Amino acid sequence: MTIVLFDLGNVLVEVAGFKRLAGWLGEADDDAITERWLLSPAVRKFERGQCPAKAFGAAIVAEYDLPMSVEAFLADFAQWGQGLSPGTAALVESVKPRARAACFSNSNEIHWHTQKDHREIKALFETAFSSHEIGKVKPDLEAFEHVVTSLGAAPEEIVFLDDSRRNVAAARTLGIRAYRVRGVTEARNKLTELDLVTP
Repeated sequence: MTIVLFDLGNVLVEVAGFKRLAGWLGEADDDAITERWLLSPAVRKFERGQCPAKAFGAAIVAEYDLPMSVEAFLADFAQWGQGLSPGTAALVESVKPRARAACFSNSNEIHWHTQKDHREIKALFETAFSSHEIGKVKPDLEAFEHVVTSLGAAPEEIVFLDDSRRNVAAARTLGIRAYRVRGVTEARNKLTELDLVTP
């Protein structure tokens, strides 16, 4: 049976963080901001669950030369996840008659357990993978290999939706059917195209 593997941030969950970063940095290129964040050593370490929040905050303030204290950054960072986008629950439920539904997010100890709607988010999926719990992050191939093995599926049985070009490209190298989408509408359109949504 096909498995639809959803990314969360900027696909099913609204995220304010990159807009805040754009404002702090004076950067208008969304892809450039996302790529820099994905590849940040501090972010990768924190989202693998390998450092405490305060050390992460200090590293980010230094790396990005942010005009704020570590405490102020961490307080702001805790609010980056804005909860489920409208239509998310209906979309995921509409997939379930035709496919298994799971999610795989680069997340951390702050966001995974405290973001708005976190209980509802996890309840939607058969399996929910967070990078900080599995100790592996996208776009690393070992992260996708772990998820594929844990799901007990062949790569080609998985349809993966993510907002990052780099994550999509990495998933495709393993044979996963991966597509770049942003937001619930684009996700629904792609799954409708693939005949994985029930009316």
